[in-house]
Amino acid sequence: MLTMPMRGLMGMIGAALLPLVSQAAPAPALHLQCELQASNELHTLTFHPTSDPYRAAATPIGRSFRFKAVLEAQGEQATSVRLYAYAYSPRQYVLLHLATYDHPTPSRTSLTGQQRVYSPRTGSELLYHCTLLKDEAP
Repeated sequence: MLTMPMRGLMGMIGAALLPLVSQAAPAPALHLQCELQASNELHTLTFHPTSDPYRAAATPIGRSFRFKAVLEAQGEQATSVRLYAYAYSPRQYVLLHLATYDHPTPSRTSLTGQQRVYSPRTGSELLYHCTLLKDEAP
């Protein structure tokens, strides 16, 4: 059990060390950057690793599509990327396209290449490509 003066001393030591801890270089940030185009609208979306892939939300793209990306990682290493493209239908959005990349490596070149997905209902086109990136620590 710490006495009151000892707790005060520990608090001062902790407060003195806090600036040193906060100045530590941040870890490189792993992220997925996707460029999408539909209905003459261009979207750039960034996705970060998630620990709960079921909570990842789909983003509306144009009037006919939704897009979702799930990036899973262990530490600084990507374990999988899953990309979902959905098309509008009167009752609900329907999955049109699912792409899975296991153990992808960060690179400045496109992970997916240019992808084209078409809505069976409207004939609309969704174009996209995604790149897995890792920011270098300063």
